[in-house]
Amino acid sequence: KIMRRGLFVAVWLSAAAVGCQAAETFTGAAKITDGDSIEIGLTRIRLFVIDAPEGAQTCRDQTGASWRCGDAAAAKLRELIGSSSVTCTRVETDTYGRAVSVCKKGSTDLGAAMVSAGYALAYRHYSNDYVRNEDEARNAKRGVWRGPFEKPWDYRRGSSGAQAPPASGQRSVDVS
Repeated sequence: KIMRRGLFVAVWLSAAAVGCQAAETFTGAAKITDGDSIEIGLTRIRLFVIDAPEGAQTCRDQTGASWRCGDAAAAKLRELIGSSSVTCTRVETDTYGRAVSVCKKGSTDLGAAMVSAGYALAYRHYSNDYVRNEDEARNAKRGVWRGPFEKPWDYRRGSSGAQAPPASGQRSVDVS
């Protein structure tokens, strides 16, 4: 009876330890890949539940002039981070092995900041986390909202033949 109780306690403690493990975090200098992706050391990270214009993507401003919104999104993320350290908490891993993560510079949520600035969209298909930020950016005509643009997931579908709107926050993410 004592041995069974000891075994039960050991199993319970092991299960409790697994359930209490801290989420995996990455901290350090960030190299900006594009408007929704960074690298910290050798770890490739995709920002959780946002989608920024692709690198080669162009948008139009209020006058109809074309501008490189994909490059501008990457520049905005670079500006937000500056030379500061970033801390990212993994939410999941995408099909490319990237750590889909919520990333912060101090207390600033970088995903929220990118959406608020109008250089990324809230990925409503997976979460409503940044919908309010997107609505505010759209109403203020910030970033891509200052004129007509193609949503990044639609742009990828047209450019690459992808059939689904893949991006952060999806269990089987398939974006490049």
